[in-house]
Amino acid sequence: MTTVELSILGPLEASVDGRAVHLGGPRPRLVLAALLLDAGRVVPVERLVDAVWGDEPPASARALVTVHVSALRKAFMRAGCDDEVIETASGGYRVRVDAVGVDALRVDDAIAAARSAVECERHDEAAALLRAALALWRGPVLEASRPAGNDAGVARYDELRVVALEEWVEAELALDRYREVLGDLTSLVAEHPLRERPRAQLMLALWRSGRPADALDVYQQGRRLLVDELGLEPGAPLRELHEAILRDEAPAEPDPDADTAAPEPRPAELPPAVPAFTGRATELAALDSLLDQRGRHLPVAVVSGVAGVGKTSLAVHWSQRVAERFIDGQLFADLRGHDPDAEPVTAEAVLERFLRALGVPGERIPAAAEDRTALFRSVLDGQRVLILLDNAASAAQVRPLLPGSPGCCVVVTARRRLEGLVAAEGALSVPVGVMDEHDASDLLAGVVGTDRMRAEPDAAARFGALCEGLPLALRIAATRLASRPAWSVADLVDRLSDEQGRLDQLSRDELQVRGSFALSYRELSARATVGFRRLGLLDTPGGFAPWLLAAVVDGTVADADELCEELVDAQLLQPLGLDIAGQSRYRFHDLIRLFARERAESEETAEDRAAALDRAFGAMFGLTGLARLAEQGDSAPVRLHGDVSAWLPPDAEITDPVAWLEAERTNLVAAVAHTADLGWTQVCWSLVVRLVFLFEWGSYHDDWRVAADRALGSCRRVGDRRGEAAMLYALGVLALHERKLAEATEPLTAALELSEGLGDDLGVALALRHLATVHSLQGELPLAQRGFERVGALLDEIGDPYMVRQTAGFLAHVHMLEGRLGTAERLLVDALATLPVREGLLEAQLSKRLAEVYLRQGRGADAVAAAERALGLLHRDPVGEAYVLHALGEAKHVAGDDVEAAVALGRGLRVARQVGERLIEGRILLALGHLDTPDAVDHLREAVEVFGAIDAWTWHAQAVEALSSRATTPLADL
Repeated sequence: MTTVELSILGPLEASVDGRAVHLGGPRPRLVLAALLLDAGRVVPVERLVDAVWGDEPPASARALVTVHVSALRKAFMRAGCDDEVIETASGGYRVRVDAVGVDALRVDDAIAAARSAVECERHDEAAALLRAALALWRGPVLEASRPAGNDAGVARYDELRVVALEEWVEAELALDRYREVLGDLTSLVAEHPLRERPRAQLMLALWRSGRPADALDVYQQGRRLLVDELGLEPGAPLRELHEAILRDEAPAEPDPDADTAAPEPRPAELPPAVPAFTGRATELAALDSLLDQRGRHLPVAVVSGVAGVGKTSLAVHWSQRVAERFIDGQLFADLRGHDPDAEPVTAEAVLERFLRALGVPGERIPAAAEDRTALFRSVLDGQRVLILLDNAASAAQVRPLLPGSPGCCVVVTARRRLEGLVAAEGALSVPVGVMDEHDASDLLAGVVGTDRMRAEPDAAARFGALCEGLPLALRIAATRLASRPAWSVADLVDRLSDEQGRLDQLSRDELQVRGSFALSYRELSARATVGFRRLGLLDTPGGFAPWLLAAVVDGTVADADELCEELVDAQLLQPLGLDIAGQSRYRFHDLIRLFARERAESEETAEDRAAALDRAFGAMFGLTGLARLAEQGDSAPVRLHGDVSAWLPPDAEITDPVAWLEAERTNLVAAVAHTADLGWTQVCWSLVVRLVFLFEWGSYHDDWRVAADRALGSCRRVGDRRGEAAMLYALGVLALHERKLAEATEPLTAALELSEGLGDDLGVALALRHLATVHSLQGELPLAQRGFERVGALLDEIGDPYMVRQTAGFLAHVHMLEGRLGTAERLLVDALATLPVREGLLEAQLSKRLAEVYLRQGRGADAVAAAERALGLLHRDPVGEAYVLHALGEAKHVAGDDVEAAVALGRGLRVARQVGERLIEGRILLALGHLDTPDAVDHLREAVEVFGAIDAWTWHAQAVEALSSRATTPLADL
């Protein structure tokens, strides 16, 4: 097991087992840096493009990102890394934090642990943790490798270092280590002269070290800076400490019996913090940045997220933590933006209450909203007040409640992102997502108890996953478990595992996950509610693009784009950025998907639900066929399918068919399982037939097998013999593609017999064509010839010119192997001469076969020309590329150019191994064994092993014969 360390707190560095990894040039380093700033999260390809090239990316930027990621993976492999450091995820890439160590994440963990220690007054432990965290900084964050467009990510860790220093000093001061921190504090104040906390710490350390005059000088210097640069007097903590030093005593406590004037009103309206608050380090750090924005502009933050995600808990926790910095008080209002039983609170009503809390008599409060806002701002002028506005409905509701004083601070929570405040008022956007596994575990342990969770670790992990990291759901479920000591964690997991009743389990007293979602749902437009609930009927593990929403609402992709954004704004969908096909992509949180499905089953008729699903699966069927046609360019679409109709949005467009298929693959495979469960058997097996092209192109053998097996079972349950034949054919083609020739024969023979019994000539032709290919590969050439001749006749009767010419190519190959080179040449030349113009892939296949015939005729120059023509016609077909490079290499050899032959064959070998195409790998090794090179014998040995492993005994015999003529070691010893 290797140890991988990645470091961004200084120059970018990586190591494997202590050895440095050479990361390459600046661009791969920028890609890795951008991934590490969001370590553990998916970084979309578009953000990586921005990180490397900024506002002027080249046209090939997306492809170059893939190249740079590949280079990084190879760099880690060369350094001896066993695990995948960077994994591909939907629409982007992610650093696997479970397989690597990242210094920045260690700092986050250390600071969180130190804060917990401080709360328990374990200051020694906190100081040690913070010292260890600070030791991880080696210089400016990502020095010389700072990604463009991610200044906030870099700034967060720059800020975190200062915060860690301040908190370390605080822990040391609590231990009376005043002199020990003077040097670090002096440097920190010099670096950040406007930060009041370290200045106060330095004053206290100097005072307690017997240097009060120096402490007073530090105060006067800070006061001059604050007044000159910000126009502000020092805050209360600095002023009070200054007065205490002047008196050389702790600040005096007020005498409750003294006859003094009534104090100025100082509201303290913050709600109590949520017990056992945990996690949210990133969001808390973002809110902390508000404290350093005091100056000419009012610091405002909008904390947004879906219902139940913990927006209010976060805002209250942070507000309570920093309340002492706002010496003139804290105001709080619930704006009831999503209250099911009441309208949102008006700004006039909130202002009246705020003004009274600030000491304004009722008779002085004006009636008009504008006048109340003006008075509110006048009262707060020059004051430091923290204002927490919870549950806002809109930016318009919030604007009248914003003070004018830059010494104040406003935190707003809202379901929507309130982009108007961000754009016009410069508000800081703090999106709140679901909790990660670690934070969810901490929350559960805080409610249920650590021992109880540790006793059932697997059930505890499942517990958190079923709640989808949603704090409201986690707290409800954990409270239910805590109040039932007789239940095991597994007992509650069993109850939560039932999707039909999960939302019922997540209800307790007035807390209801379902009710929280309903508040957002009821505010959607009519069309968005329809789309939302119908999307809940589908299983989309890979997220979804707007075309799927267009299908369920029977609309256009353009309209669906707008509906998706409405759902995102309502926090009912999570945007995933652009996928590899350039489509916007979205996903449901699982609990929201369950809520959407409930709404569909409650509010839609069975007929409407079925029609929506029919269009959705019809869109998958139609768009997959469209992508296949666009990529392969043949004029004969797959006609083997059941009773299923394609549905296409009127503005459907697929610009990159392979990327589209890759982006949608997991959903398409899930649709096969879904239609099987619904009993829509003909749709199920028809989808599989359409997907075989994708499975074959990308060598997705597991998906291929799972989908075909699932559809086969569905066909057999309902007695769909045509579908059964089609799926047996699909499984036979899979075995053939994997070069498991013995395994391919049984399903192909069964498919052939079923199709003959049904009188399905197309099914017969397809099964027989692949059986003939198996016979050809096994050396049974007369049997293969008869099979291909029968297939050609059947296809001619059916009227499929494309497949007729494709079969002619297979038949020509058999004639070539049996030495009938003239017949083979005539078949290929005729097929090429009568091809439709757009058949580039088939033209490449036939040209490659013609090159092989020319080789056997000793026509090296003609063979080279035919092979090069084939190579030029290929378009993103790595399997075909490997075969053509093999033909080109052999052609170069016959033409007398062994150097170029070795180059072409070596390139073909690499491609064959990348795609796992064992037969052509063996044939290329055999061809390399015929060259006069030092590695020739080794290549032949490998060829013998490969052909034996895939039961290609004709080729195996050729390789054994070639090896026996060249090897110096007896074959019995090999």
